[in-house]
Amino acid sequence: MFYDEQGEHVRTKKEILGENGEDRKGCKIIKKGEIYECSLFTAKNKLFKQDEFVDEVKHFYTELINTLVKDDKEKLDFFDENGLYLAPKKIGKNNPKAE
Repeated sequence: MFYDEQGEHVRTKKEILGENGEDRKGCKIIKKGEIYECSLFTAKNKLFKQDEFVDEVKHFYTELINTLVKDDKEKLDFFDENGLYLAPKKIGKNNPKAE
């Protein structure tokens, strides 16, 4: 692949050659199989995977939503992991244990 001085892709080698037959200063030739693009992203930030960060963001957005809700019955609340919690019993269609 051939690139001119501005970094724009050109189709042929003739477009980047000078008057004396050599490629002009600033032009690049990338051979077949070489890497011509590099990644613009860095490694993942481990902060975003931590439970404390996720809980903090959930609380922040829940409070933000609650500031916009006028009715107290419709406001969102937080799930207390240490509190008493009983999972609801789900019974689907065609379940032999439905009785």
